[in-house]
Amino acid sequence: MPPGLAKANAQINRPLEPPMFAPHRRINLAQVRDESQELQKLADTIPAQIDQVTSGQLPKDLLANLKRIEKISKHLRSQVSP
Repeated sequence: MPPGLAKANAQINRPLEPPMFAPHRRINLAQVRDESQELQKLADTIPAQIDQVTSGQLPKDLLANLKRIEKISKHLRSQVSP
């Protein structure tokens, strides 16, 4: 058996190390609550703004609101996911 193959087999068959777990982080509940309320307020404005778009008008803050919704939702997801 070639020396490289023997070494590769030894590495493949060695026991696995246990996975490393990240320590639990604290969730700032007040911040999460505030961000979820802001997210709800922004989301409530979208249907009316989309109605304006369908009638040929583009509200100036629609794109900014959508970007803000995306940013808040990503942050909330990172806070509550394990």
